[in-house]
Amino acid sequence: MRNETKRIYLDNNATTHLAPEVKKVLVALYDEGPLNPSSLHANGLRAKQHLFNARKTIADTFSVSTDSILFTSSATEAVNQLIATFGKGEIITTRAEHSSVYESSKASKNVRFVPIEHGRLRIEDVESTITPATSLLFFSWAHSETGSLYPVEQLAELAQRSNIPLVLDAVAAFGKTPIHSIPDGVTAVVFSGHKIHAPVGIAWMYCADPKELQPLLFGGGQQQGVRSGTEAVPLIAALARAVELIDEKHIQHMQRLRVTLETNIVREHPETLILGGDIRVSNVTCMAFPGIDAESLLIRLDMLGISASHGSACAAGALEPSRSLREMNYPLDIVKSALRFSVSRFTTEEDIKQASALLTQALSEQKAFL
Repeated sequence: MRNETKRIYLDNNATTHLAPEVKKVLVALYDEGPLNPSSLHANGLRAKQHLFNARKTIADTFSVSTDSILFTSSATEAVNQLIATFGKGEIITTRAEHSSVYESSKASKNVRFVPIEHGRLRIEDVESTITPATSLLFFSWAHSETGSLYPVEQLAELAQRSNIPLVLDAVAAFGKTPIHSIPDGVTAVVFSGHKIHAPVGIAWMYCADPKELQPLLFGGGQQQGVRSGTEAVPLIAALARAVELIDEKHIQHMQRLRVTLETNIVREHPETLILGGDIRVSNVTCMAFPGIDAESLLIRLDMLGISASHGSACAAGALEPSRSLREMNYPLDIVKSALRFSVSRFTTEEDIKQASALLTQALSEQKAFL
């Protein structure tokens, strides 16, 4: 077991460290005192200014209007609101989406699933699935387990041509692939703070016309009447700072690290499979190790000081193979041998060097028992 206090954290698609610059903003605003933007006194006016500045920072990042940016407690909340709003008819999505999209779509009881073969979503499959009853297209910008990028521009063109709302889940994409604008034809996009080094408990959505949104929460009518509840100003300001810090050099850094990790492991264990195809975001690799039990490997890596993620989820006490990978039509034995490694801009070359050596060691140990 490694004795160093610093672990090698390679599970950044689950959540990320709070960036020091973001923490500084968060602490400063909590220290500033009570901040309710609905209040009319000086504290409230300061809060309102912080809220405006944060919304403008995020809106300017995508060259959209400030009115189109709405804050929520989580991406899951935003997903549920958007499906409740636009999913009145038939929803078209894939079975490989994040559980918030998958479960919300299923709950509507009127959903059609498009096949997604090994991470590749074909626009012709989406188009052929559309019927006169279709009211919503809902897809990832990038897949959270494999990093596979979806054909967003083509989806936007199809949605515009078909006059059907298109909602995108960009949680696994933003900050990991360049996103400077929202394509025409996209109705809404969902983002999350804790995946980009902001605090847990704050997220946001872009919505082209917020007046169309059906409220999930009723109360004081904040945020144009579509998302009641006092805005969490310190969290929102911290989120805006995290968005401001995103830089393409960070994306390039993560890409180099991800490629290095894959190259090192495939060189030592050539039977390793990289899932999700070639067109992926910069920071995530889902590796399958045929013949290896991924759960045992994950436990061994944890003992060695590496935090990674299993391609499985625990449900009702039973370990089940990843739904997303199974729905991408990977064989069950491959799914059961898959682990996800996701880096961040704070991951170092030394981290990847050590992780490569320790993963190679753990794989060799596992093979010795085969």
